[in-house]
Amino acid sequence: MTSPTAPANPVASSDEISVQRRDVIFVAIVLAMLVVALGQTSVAPVLPRIVGDICDAAHQSWVATAYLLGGNGAIALVGKLGDLFSRKTVLQAAALVFAVGSQRRAPAPLVFTRRRG
Repeated sequence: MTSPTAPANPVASSDEISVQRRDVIFVAIVLAMLVVALGQTSVAPVLPRIVGDICDAAHQSWVATAYLLGGNGAIALVGKLGDLFSRKTVLQAAALVFAVGSQRRAPAPLVFTRRRG
């Protein structure tokens, strides 16, 4: 009788990542999720003002729905771009676009100031 042999390790040692690298990847993903959450929640306080400038307050649910649908469409688009190029490149480009947009928006007047006149 022959004794059964142990199966070979299906993952080659060169494919494994170190614990330190795994932790860096995890922190990068969590920071990217934080940026997305900040971007989503920054619109909520100013939504009544945005709706008031566009139309009357009765249409606030439509504006919020359009914002959420646009965000979901962007998720699908970014996922496809991540497949075509690389997820790392798309994540870096998205972070760059966010940073540039934030810097361009920074000198704008406050939203919560009262209108005169």
